[in-house]
Amino acid sequence: MFHVLGSLYEEAALRGRMLKSSAESRRQELPDVSEYWIRHESMDDSLSTAAAEGGSGFKEFSGLILAAINTAVLSDSGEIVEGSFLDILGPQSGIRERVRNLTAICEFKNSIIAMEDLQPDLLIMDGSLIGTILRPVRYDGVLGDDVKGWIRRNCLREVAASMDGVHVHSRSMEDTIRDRR
Repeated sequence: MFHVLGSLYEEAALRGRMLKSSAESRRQELPDVSEYWIRHESMDDSLSTAAAEGGSGFKEFSGLILAAINTAVLSDSGEIVEGSFLDILGPQSGIRERVRNLTAICEFKNSIIAMEDLQPDLLIMDGSLIGTILRPVRYDGVLGDDVKGWIRRNCLREVAASMDGVHVHSRSMEDTIRDRR
């Protein structure tokens, strides 16, 4: 089982340049969306803006789940702050919802990093991100308000304090959960 993962990592490392090149050529084939951009005349051109976006995916194989998340904040000056998350998760139910929540957390953390690095006057975040942060998706529909409240009171500060990147590891919360039960 772990040999398969080792092979996957080796293949990804060997094909990294080719994969990046392929992704870049596909990006170049995308249509220019500037013609669809609506310019509001009342906008203050002196304001610097940035926009946050994220994407994720997961693949199940050999009893494990490989989850990949990529986030980016793009500024109107052309600067980009990127963040990536790659982890192997054990088998579990509600994986789609968990990856969606992880994506929102990573996108939000990357937005905070970008606010510090780029210091835009305005950061545009999509509604799905804000909705997921305010109302996280339940994994199995079993998280009651008491559990959500406990998580907010005991874990949220720790997640917010770990701003060394967009990494989110639930295993890093084991001590907090164990100590505060």
